Amino acid sequence: MIDTARLLLRPPARSDADAVVATIDVEVERLNGWSCDRKRRVGLAIAMGRAGACMVVCDRRSGEVLGVVQLERATENGSVTHEVGCWVGAEGRARGVGTEAVGAVVDRAHAKGIATVTATMLATNEPARRLVERLGFTRVGMRPRVVASGAVIDELTYVHTAG
Repeated sequence: MIDTARLLLRPPARSDADAVVATIDVEVERLNGWSCDRKRRVGLAIAMGRAGACMVVCDRRSGEVLGVVQLERATENGSVTHEVGCWVGAEGRARGVGTEAVGAVVDRAHAKGIATVTATMLATNEPARRLVERLGFTRVGMRPRVVASGAVIDELTYVHTAG
């Protein structure tokens, strides 16, 4: 669990499934290149208690679920990476919720000895690009990605290094 000035980031309870699914609106789907099937799979994973590394982003005062943030450990080509990801529903957008949540997760990762955190997003996801740049991430790469619609859109990779 992570507490910030305005937010509580906590593991999702099975009862959070509907509230989390409600944060995945058309804008979240568009910005991330997701199909509506993604929403169903997320809800099912949470309802089954299989949410993996995700944490629910809640308003500290009201308890309202505003979105999801995660730090996922992955291995690619023999290298271990820690990738942060986030989405915020309509109720939390344009209020700094994503920046506060991702910033808290990145700070916690560095405090636990994770030197480098990565973030990837579609080049068309301007809010995510601004968020990671605001937090001091540096763009290090770009590669094509096929999204749910079948379109090919560039995916950007950013890194944030402790120190």
